[in-house]
Amino acid sequence: MKKRLVSMFLILAMCMGLAVPAFAADYEDLTLERAKNIIGKYFDDISDMEIIDATTADTVSIHSNKFAVIFDNTENPYILVGEDYSNGDAELNAFVGSTHTATSYIDRSLEKVTYENYIDMSSDVFRYPAVLPAGQTLRASVNYTYLGRIRYTYGYNSDICGATVYFNSSGNPHARFNVAGQYKDMLALVSVIATIGALPVSVASSVAAGIIASLGSAAGVGSFFIPDKYIDAVETTNRWKVNDTSNASNTYEFVGSKYEVTVDGKSETYTTEIFYEKSAFTGKSREFGFYVFPLLFNAYTFDIYDWYVV
Repeated sequence: MKKRLVSMFLILAMCMGLAVPAFAADYEDLTLERAKNIIGKYFDDISDMEIIDATTADTVSIHSNKFAVIFDNTENPYILVGEDYSNGDAELNAFVGSTHTATSYIDRSLEKVTYENYIDMSSDVFRYPAVLPAGQTLRASVNYTYLGRIRYTYGYNSDICGATVYFNSSGNPHARFNVAGQYKDMLALVSVIATIGALPVSVASSVAAGIIASLGSAAGVGSFFIPDKYIDAVETTNRWKVNDTSNASNTYEFVGSKYEVTVDGKSETYTTEIFYEKSAFTGKSREFGFYVFPLLFNAYTFDIYDWYVV
């Protein structure tokens, strides 16, 4: 993580002050470019991957289900690549420079994690209670509440269409758990947090990065020990359903989760890639309105015509 002499060099430092932002930008671009080159050798398409440079960020907050985190700025950076799949499973891969060092696959249905370390050629399988992150569970039915509707103008003739909007929110306080122990690498820690805490690997990676930083440790292939470290998590899952007002069969549902995670009294909030509070609709957020339209309708030009809230 990024860490934060006054002498005869003070004048020189003052003279160079205006150039620092440019140097910082070049440095950051170089780090990201190096990481992209490494990741691109192993994955066919990284265009939709969220890539975060943890060396220039105070905290790591991942919002995408497909991501990569860079943990140092050397020529051989430690990079953690992860993906949360729609069925609840997840995969993690670790790299040191261009060397693929480890893989971890979380199989939620079989209640196991398969970990392979390519440095010492070892592999481990461990079991855990079957718990899915709430945002990834499949429910037979959801009791939605009608919130209102949004109407749009679209096309060159400014035709009008509409979407009715329904909402459901559920809370899920997770059991408190301790991550104390010896770990082979960062990837192993993320796997434990994701499974025991029933968290997506995107959130677990963010939490793990914070823990490593608080210990003053460096992520990498080397093993490390974590003393008693208790984690509390509260999950809020918001589900939405939108219907075409003129075609009942044209409907779409989407879901997002927010995780409020507390480690040693310090709380951070993480959200999945798609997460809207109820106020996004009741407060008539244009961002929310523009997100809904292409879920139901196909038009290049459109705008919000009116907005009704119950």
